[in-house]
Amino acid sequence: MSSDANQEYFCDGMAEELIDALSKISGLLVVARTSAFAFKGQNIDVREIGKKLNVNTVLEGSVRKAGNRLRITAQLINVADGYHLWSERYDRELEDVFAIQEEISLAIVESLKVKLLDDEKSRVLKRHTENLEAHSLYLKGRQAWNMLRNAKAIEYYKQAIEQDPLYALAYVGIADSLHLEAGHTVSPPTEIFAEAKEAATKALAIDDTLGEAYAALGFISMLLGWDWVTAENQFTRAKELAPGNGWALEGYAHYLLNMGRTYEAIAEYHKAQTIDPLFTDIEVIYWSAGRYDEAIEYCGKMLEMFPNRIVAIRVLGQSYTCKKMFEQAIAAFQKALSIDSEDLDSLSWLGCTLALSGKSEEALRMLDRIKKLSVRGYSGRFSRALINIGLNKIDKAFKHLERAISDKEWNFTYYLPKLTNHQIFDSFTSDSRYQELLRRMNL
Repeated sequence: MSSDANQEYFCDGMAEELIDALSKISGLLVVARTSAFAFKGQNIDVREIGKKLNVNTVLEGSVRKAGNRLRITAQLINVADGYHLWSERYDRELEDVFAIQEEISLAIVESLKVKLLDDEKSRVLKRHTENLEAHSLYLKGRQAWNMLRNAKAIEYYKQAIEQDPLYALAYVGIADSLHLEAGHTVSPPTEIFAEAKEAATKALAIDDTLGEAYAALGFISMLLGWDWVTAENQFTRAKELAPGNGWALEGYAHYLLNMGRTYEAIAEYHKAQTIDPLFTDIEVIYWSAGRYDEAIEYCGKMLEMFPNRIVAIRVLGQSYTCKKMFEQAIAAFQKALSIDSEDLDSLSWLGCTLALSGKSEEALRMLDRIKKLSVRGYSGRFSRALINIGLNKIDKAFKHLERAISDKEWNFTYYLPKLTNHQIFDSFTSDSRYQELLRRMNL
């Protein structure tokens, strides 16, 4: 509610930090930022919000920031009847922002009659920095990261570290941003992941109780090192320290799927969905497991709420491809590309589907589009291999996969082991060279 729109990062960041603090309490199940923020700025009845998020109580409030003065209001509302359980207004100086967050967190715990364990209280009240400038830069980084502007986020995190070299969360922010950026830069993924690992390791050297850092390392061990034992240990530790971190749950689910532990993976994704009900892409896990009808069902539910959600549209297409419903699949991928013409996964799956349906010339045009994108940095070797599999050019596909495994393309690790779950690729996955690739991935 500040007069300066540029203060949005601060207000959003404060809300997100409250979510993070409360999610560390075992007696509370707190909905993640992405789902909660879906209602930001909308005049929706609190009971409707409670129904959509499957929660009993809603915390809402406002932040006014003018110079160094803050006015913060907060109220906790019972969804069943719309009555306030607690409300408070704070008129303070900017340097009091950490104390205000602590007061709000403890007031909510008291209002909900939740018993805090000693170690939980210390985690809720933990301050990761006392430096206001570093904190402000970190919040700007979080805002950029949430907008998928990873390179900009990294800039802000590095500036935050310059202000406070012991700001462990800023190092985690760098690691997570690099992990997501690994598929979209000129630098080889191996170099980027190595830098990400260094950042996450620094975070743990500063604070070895940081669940977010263990989650970052879990992804790196899985995607870069193919060190599956270490990845499982890191994801497990992340879940213990940060039980409300959906990012860790989703990473662990992909780990389980690569291990062939399908039912556990699905269960893990359902846990993630309770934390982030509007934005957990549960359809991905059902498609990955070869359960296409359930994937299609979940895609439909997601697209009812978010008609342009590109992941759901793409998974819908992948499910139709694997069911050999090629026309429906092609239509889905074309819709995805109308939203983002450079979505590499949609391009590659469209090319593969066109090839499988006998439209080889059109499939080759998709290959050309991917090659043009690769000039700008991303090699897309797995994407090219996928289209060549569809074209039944298996030798050429394996040639691209050799490069993908050398470069440690991140989508290679996500997709390659899961192809065994899809009957449509049986002629490819039965090739001894495929088994050799899995062996090299320690699978």
